[in-house]
Amino acid sequence: MRILRILVGSLLIIGCRDDKSQIGGVRTDIEEASDSSFASQDRGPKERSSVDEEKAFSYLHEVLLNKEFGAGSGSVIRWIESPDVVLVEGSEKSRAVLNRVIEQLNNALEGTPMRLESVTDSKRDRRIEVFMVPGSQFRAIGRTRGFKVYGKQDGYVWVFWDTRKNFIQRATVMVAVDRIDGDLLEHVLLEELTQSLGPLGDTTILPESVMFQRGSDHGRAPKLSDWDCRMLKLLYGHLKPGDEEAEVREAYRQFWRTGLNAKPAKEQSSNTREERP
Repeated sequence: MRILRILVGSLLIIGCRDDKSQIGGVRTDIEEASDSSFASQDRGPKERSSVDEEKAFSYLHEVLLNKEFGAGSGSVIRWIESPDVVLVEGSEKSRAVLNRVIEQLNNALEGTPMRLESVTDSKRDRRIEVFMVPGSQFRAIGRTRGFKVYGKQDGYVWVFWDTRKNFIQRATVMVAVDRIDGDLLEHVLLEELTQSLGPLGDTTILPESVMFQRGSDHGRAPKLSDWDCRMLKLLYGHLKPGDEEAEVREAYRQFWRTGLNAKPAKEQSSNTREERP
């Protein structure tokens, strides 16, 4: 289960995956609404087109605007400058998995100003730190970086952002290599790294999405779905930090089906002053 928590007075949000937990609350409501909206197949071509469009926008709303319990719910959160990706701890085998995941994300982001670069070390403030370690180390890593880890998790992502300007400052991703391996490990790393870019919600309506979760079904997609790729292009090509539902809907209307690589949204200057927690 992905749980989002906010600490009062801070500028951070946490997401985690726990395959032994059950989903509840707002997620149950979303699932019921989605099932009732899209269950019927007896529709004409125009009706089907309209339903498909609403389903696609519902997916965008879930992953880009829903943050459950975190600050910033209802608005877009993203980086304004490409971050470094640093494997702080992990084997060479883990590095190979990380590089494959980064390649997937960069392919999806092609045509936008955003590009991830895997580096062995970084002193930049804007960075994503990755730990591919035994799950028993998660809490110690969290303590050194100022956050708490709850329960036994396959993967964990903690994102710091400016709550006034809605841009991400840094992120930490952890994957428990003693709990998962193979395709599932790659799926979890891809999911957490994708969410470290700003899509902090799960989707209940797209099983092929790397961010799918419905009840106890967390999905196992090893690749970004077509909609995941389109969402990332929309996020970094046509949306800005702080955009809300109206801007997301307008960007969807203009660019979802065609022109995703056209006219990227104007980026803030790379020397924008950060507001640190």
